[in-house]
Order: sequence, then structure tokens, then C-alpha cells
Amino acid sequence: MRTDVLKVPPEIPAHEAAAMMIEHKIGMLPVVENDGQLVGIVTETDFLEVAREALLGVEPALRARA
Repeated sequence: MRTDVLKVPPEIPAHEAAAMMIEHKIGMLPVVENDGQLVGIVTETDFLEVAREALLGVEPALRARA
């Protein structure tokens, strides 16, 4: 197990989170508040779903927050 996990704050733009995942070749990022509380996880599947919707010409669905 790793202790130096990459994480992002809830307010990070999605394109920046995606860029981090690509750059570091990882499939998910924990979404963490300033106090260290985990509030969600963004995955490569989340971005694939947005891409699929865009390719279909569908407005991306609003995603739930934890």
C-alpha cells in the first residue's frame, strides 16, 4: 500500500483531474476536503461516461456529490 497517494480537492476543474490521471497513469483520484475528509472518488470510468455522452451529443448528466 502507498502512503503518497495523489488526491484532489472538490473544486478542482475536471480537466485538471483528468490531466493528472493521464500524466501519472492512474485510474482514480480520491477527492479530499482541506481537513483530509474523503468526499468522493473520480475514476477513469467517470471520464469515459462523459466522453461517451459528448460523442452521442448528449448533455453530460449532473454527477452526485458524496
